[in-house]
Amino acid sequence: MTQLERVKSVDFHPIRWLREHLGRGLEQETQGFPMHSPDLDVVAGAKSFVVRASVPGLGTGDIDVSVCGNRLVVRGQAERDREEKGEDFYYTQHTFDGFVRALVLPDSVDPTAVSARLDRGVLTIEAPYHPGQAPRTIRIGR
Repeated sequence: MTQLERVKSVDFHPIRWLREHLGRGLEQETQGFPMHSPDLDVVAGAKSFVVRASVPGLGTGDIDVSVCGNRLVVRGQAERDREEKGEDFYYTQHTFDGFVRALVLPDSVDPTAVSARLDRGVLTIEAPYHPGQAPRTIRIGR
């Protein structure tokens, strides 16, 4: 049986195969550089809407947070240079990577009061609610 016949006989997913086989090589080649958009943790708190993203290795100059209307956009980009010299070789590599994440803020958020901070690789964006617009819990009666 040839390689092609074996692939046809199993449940083959080309995207999954690419991720498994090429992704490993890309991860090793980029020395742990993030090759994907970070996941966003979103919390509707008592006083504000909070978004957190893990962005290890990025600094404040590598990240841009913007609000346009009720849309929050987080962009990140980083460049790394790697250089190795040996007795009989010279190796250099320039890596560039970036991501964009966007989400719609609730109408109860004041878009002019959004703030962001970066601490130990965690980006925290806080969007306070308009006065009197914080979500409230509704008790369910019988």
